[in-house]
Amino acid sequence: AIASSVRIGGSQDYAVAAGYTKRIIQRLREADAIRPPMLLNVNVPSGGPDAIAGIRIASMSLELGTQRYDERFSPRGLRYFWDHWSPAEEDSLPTTDLHAFLRGYVTITPLKIDQTDVDAMPGLERVFK
Repeated sequence: AIASSVRIGGSQDYAVAAGYTKRIIQRLREADAIRPPMLLNVNVPSGGPDAIAGIRIASMSLELGTQRYDERFSPRGLRYFWDHWSPAEEDSLPTTDLHAFLRGYVTITPLKIDQTDVDAMPGLERVFK
């Protein structure tokens, strides 16, 4: 599976992201590099094809963005909260997707679905026997 996202700066950015995603899939197929359960996260910067610096394989950034909520009320008086989230503006680690993305690179991050800390399991099993 491939999750492809784009930071929108204009409508042409969708076409650029689709083009890069298609090329990534083609190269993976040509190299016979698709192996289940492969999961890739692809991020494409905005700015059109001339703004793309290249493609980088990168680890996922753990930098947090900023998030705040505004309390609002609907016309019927129902209370709700409007989410204002902004992504992190920088990552000091040069190997992360955020660092490369902010410098104009399409990033590819291979992901795993199973987040189980297998190494911690024996110790926990001893505690709870």
